[in-house]
Amino acid sequence: MTRKINDKQHETEVIKKINDSLYSIDHKLPIYTPELQWFEQKVAEHKKRIRQSFMKDAFIFALVSLFILSATIFTLYQVPVFFLLCQGVFTAALTVYFTVRFMKRVKKHE
Repeated sequence: MTRKINDKQHETEVIKKINDSLYSIDHKLPIYTPELQWFEQKVAEHKKRIRQSFMKDAFIFALVSLFILSATIFTLYQVPVFFLLCQGVFTAALTVYFTVRFMKRVKKHE
């Protein structure tokens, strides 16, 4: 019976020490919560960077697509035989590529 009482006393002492330690930690180390304006500023900066990146990517895409379309149209009207030859080569290359890829996938799953 005394052992149970001693265990209970020891347990309550340990709990009290833990609570006191946690309390002192809470008061010695302040908890810092950033201001709402700081979060809003970070979000605004992030949105601005995303917008700038999008504009840059859209500009590059427009330039590349304009170049590709110009070259395609120029080739079609100036050298139609070369245009048709390129179309045939690209079509054959894509067919071979996808056939080989499909065959590898089928062999892998067998």
